[in-house]
Amino acid sequence: MAEKALGVAVIGTGFGQKVHIPSLQAHHRTEVVAVYHRDLETARAIAAAHQIPHACDTVEAIVALPAVQAVTMATPPFLHYPQGKLVLQANKHLLLEKPTTLNAAEAVELAKLARDRNLIVTMDFEFRVVPQWQRLAELLAEGYVGQLRFVKIDWLVPGRLTPAVPGTGIPVKIRAAAL
Repeated sequence: MAEKALGVAVIGTGFGQKVHIPSLQAHHRTEVVAVYHRDLETARAIAAAHQIPHACDTVEAIVALPAVQAVTMATPPFLHYPQGKLVLQANKHLLLEKPTTLNAAEAVELAKLARDRNLIVTMDFEFRVVPQWQRLAELLAEGYVGQLRFVKIDWLVPGRLTPAVPGTGIPVKIRAAAL
């Protein structure tokens, strides 16, 4: 017996439209059933372009749809907490783009809300499949740099830097140590 596809809504139509919608539509276990944009006409145009049945201009309208079981959120970081909280309070699973929230207290609250409702909340980190990162992992695994003691990477994605918007332009810092 085949499993029914998970009904997913996409909130955020920049990165969400470029990456989330095509990826979800390509997977056999997900079906994009709704899209959100703050302008309803824009939401309708995006829905029509991607054959998505529902277009909404509020998060409340998205989560009220019975077909929506999960939501992906690719909005600006300052919206992650308030929008994510609405999604979880509506008993929908949630995939957040990074950063999860603007501070640890908000992230902990979303995690607790999900746990209390037996929901999944997780963060997307699509950079793990960037070819350069994969090659770096291969080189490290091959011992190319010798015995691994510590790895530190500071990476700033300049295309996302918006100094006036909290949570953007923050360097990604990866630290690892092995003895």
